[in-house]
Amino acid sequence: MTYPYIMENIIIRKSTHLDDGVIEEISYKTWLGVYPNKKYGISAQDIKSLFSKKKKRTINKNRVTYVAIINNKVIGYSSGCIREGVNQLQAIYILSKYQNKGIGKMLINKLSNEFFDKNKDTVINVATYNTNAINVYKKMGFVDTGKRFSEERFRLESGAIIPEMELLREK
Repeated sequence: MTYPYIMENIIIRKSTHLDDGVIEEISYKTWLGVYPNKKYGISAQDIKSLFSKKKKRTINKNRVTYVAIINNKVIGYSSGCIREGVNQLQAIYILSKYQNKGIGKMLINKLSNEFFDKNKDTVINVATYNTNAINVYKKMGFVDTGKRFSEERFRLESGAIIPEMELLREK
């Protein structure tokens, strides 16, 4: 049995279905703070509309979500999956009050050390204009692959699509 990772009153543990509501709330708050962008025509209403469509997390043996807890309160999470040939860091969101304290690094390390396949590279897709996240990932060894894309399935209510880029950290 493994115990939660504890460092300076921060606990990192696997999420359970009881965390689903707070994970959705953290996603919504962080998306509202990061993704609206006038240049790309992405509004706060786009984000509100996106989150008004309730999604239910599904259990998948190739995917895991970890939560970060301070004083019995979930303040962030990360999720990842293992795909054919690559580890995929799918999400990492931390409430703004708790950002820049090393919690994101702790969450990524937890995924890397306890879930990801050590024989595979790790990729993450990030909004091209999310420079704060890009800089954090680069400090952790991720490099820009040069791949840029927009996925039609993520078209927002306004018609805009968040432009993305791929970052890679080699095994």
